[in-house]
Amino acid sequence: MGQHQSNQNRAKNDEDKQSSHIDNVSTLSLGRKSTTECSSLGERSTATVRQFKRKLKRIELYSLHQVFDELKTEYPDSFECIEAKKFLEHLNLPSSVEQGGILLFKSFSYLGSYPQCTAVPLTFDAFLTAFVLLTGKMDSSDSPESLFEDMFFESLAVVHSKKQEAVEEVVKEAEEEPKNKGLSLADLGVTFDDLDFDVDKKSISTDDTSAMMLCSDLVELFTLMLYIVVSEKKDPGQVDVDPLRSMARNIVSGMQTEQGQERISQRHFFAWKGRNAPLLFKTIQLFIYGKFGLSGQSSLTTVSDIILPEDIVSTPDVSDILTIPYCALLCWCLPDIASRIKEWPRLYSGDKDGFSMNRYESHVFRYPGPTLMLIRGETADTTLILGAYISEPWKQSRQYWGHDDCFVFELWPTFQVYRSTGRNNQYVYYHDDFGIGMGGTSKSSAPPKHSQLPTFLLMLDNTLQQGVYAQERYPALATLDQSMAQNSFDYHFETANIEVFGLGSEKARQVQEREWEFEKREAMRRAGLQFRQADQSVDRELLRMAGIINDEARQER
Repeated sequence: MGQHQSNQNRAKNDEDKQSSHIDNVSTLSLGRKSTTECSSLGERSTATVRQFKRKLKRIELYSLHQVFDELKTEYPDSFECIEAKKFLEHLNLPSSVEQGGILLFKSFSYLGSYPQCTAVPLTFDAFLTAFVLLTGKMDSSDSPESLFEDMFFESLAVVHSKKQEAVEEVVKEAEEEPKNKGLSLADLGVTFDDLDFDVDKKSISTDDTSAMMLCSDLVELFTLMLYIVVSEKKDPGQVDVDPLRSMARNIVSGMQTEQGQERISQRHFFAWKGRNAPLLFKTIQLFIYGKFGLSGQSSLTTVSDIILPEDIVSTPDVSDILTIPYCALLCWCLPDIASRIKEWPRLYSGDKDGFSMNRYESHVFRYPGPTLMLIRGETADTTLILGAYISEPWKQSRQYWGHDDCFVFELWPTFQVYRSTGRNNQYVYYHDDFGIGMGGTSKSSAPPKHSQLPTFLLMLDNTLQQGVYAQERYPALATLDQSMAQNSFDYHFETANIEVFGLGSEKARQVQEREWEFEKREAMRRAGLQFRQADQSVDRELLRMAGIINDEARQER
């Protein structure tokens, strides 16, 4: 390792320290058995380091300095870095999810040398660089592509993409000149031996050049994200990780294209994420930001200036179906508008309000905003947690209605979202004679007359007590996507409960209540008028029979 600058006068030399040279770090190249000589992050120009620093606010840069000083280990020649043990201690995770913390350290180490992207010790420059990338500060709001998402997956891959391997080869060629070797990650006590890098390359698809990530690592990553969400809502010491890991396994199982598959390609993962969980990594970003970008900052005003309310997972005010982990899944897939409401008001509960179309209408109709419908169904073999996001106010109609941002989802036993195909517009059908249908597949523009016909992805009969969740392998004209987990399925279930939540503004519920109050007053007024008219006709008939009035003579006159 080359000469490192002295840190004798820190206040004066912060800029110099961030551009200090850590020449030729001999490091383990993740996903390979052999070691690779790579130039360190410190060899980048001062201008490059400053480019990353400019992405940070002053309070963020101060916090990173503070965390680094607390966690760093000092080595000869004034070399300083964060070791894995200190990193994990700072995350303060229970042992049951520590594997997820190791994955985060692996990502920091890999991205610390960006754009070279080979594992390096976490010097301050490397730490700062990884933080900026992992919090999305290098992403452009004008571009739909996310540098953070691509690099995060790449950093956790056991087989890297061909594109990234090409970059590594360029770096390797630039290091042909022999230089002094310094400390390796192994010398610093940093290893990833407990992560399974000895993979069978025969099972890799030769036509997919994207990076590959172990399914077991994905399970640990999802477990960590679910734990983060739950621990924000309850005492971390009271969080049971086993059900979270079970849910994580089911999620990853839904991604796999074949049973026993050991890895997921980057291309396949992002296809799954784009459809099922567009906001998936928001949880990780917020966690990283809170641990490193806000360390020691107790001012609520300062925190609220940086972390927006929609960064926090929304939950219902009361629910017999939704748990906090389910809320996490929903917040990963719902549009941003749903994140703006931190507490979803429950409009209807089958258990509390009664199972009937009339009771459903009196609690859900007139709500002037999007709604979230949840169904817990029981089959002979399993429990289903299903639902739908409805972007328009509910109404009864003889026609299909809805918009292409409506979708159906399954939360259990797997997690998958069925979004619009753009080929049909049979999003919602609601009528007293039929029941409720979502995601039609018929070529006919006329809605069906009987709910027994398998023409919808999700149906409830007009008692709301029986339902069907079914999909053909080759539907006639599907409104919503095909399942990524199953070619076809057909579940007939009994409805254990139904709940509907409002996702509109805080005033939406008040508007609904005023609408229903006006409707009741109008109904009473109309009823009173009919009674008065009926009374007058009876009185007139009695007078006519008594011969006091003669309507026929009046008409002749």
